[in-house]
Amino acid sequence: GIANAGIDLKAPLSQTLNAVGTINPDFRNIENQILSLDFSRFERLTSESRPFFLEGRDYLSSSIFASQRLQALDMGLNIYGKINDKTSLGVVQTALPGTESDTVVNVSNQANADTSYRASFTDRSTNGQKNSAVSVSGGRSFGPYGMYLHYSGSNDTTQGAGIEQGANAYYSKKEVSVYGSYQAVSTGFLPRLGFFPEIDYKGLQFGANYFKTAVKGPLQSVVSGVN
Repeated sequence: GIANAGIDLKAPLSQTLNAVGTINPDFRNIENQILSLDFSRFERLTSESRPFFLEGRDYLSSSIFASQRLQALDMGLNIYGKINDKTSLGVVQTALPGTESDTVVNVSNQANADTSYRASFTDRSTNGQKNSAVSVSGGRSFGPYGMYLHYSGSNDTTQGAGIEQGANAYYSKKEVSVYGSYQAVSTGFLPRLGFFPEIDYKGLQFGANYFKTAVKGPLQSVVSGVN
């Protein structure tokens, strides 16, 4: 017979910061995760079901990180929580010794009720190849108006360098909402720990929506929109 054992540990680092460690985790439960048979021109990912990655997943939310990319690991460390009232942290470090090492860092700051920032970093080293990516974003609202800016860059041993960038603006008040956005993704953009099924495009998108709830009468609501 063959003996196989693993260990999972969880400990508080402070009142608001936690650490989860795993050695030789059992990921057999992902075998039950399957995609639908619906046709798609682009890559899709199954939902995440592994406890190690479900711990503190909200603190790792980032466009350049999808935990499903880490399919196998011998050991891992997951640190997540709040550094202070305004700043939260998520860190994941996993390894297949001698084969692969992956690092994810995500920091979010809620400066006030109207302003927020986020910075993320990922790094994958495997079989002599290296891929790294960074992402920064920020948003601010001014009453019914709001703006969001984001920029990401990647550098890969075989693919080279690439960027993704964009801006969003919106207006929303009572029954009316209007938005506009711009996004550009270069051909070489490849964050190997992230999920970007579409690359090599750029363009504008606009939209307006109207929603009205009736106070009385047989018609309950009216919805209209154009995009």
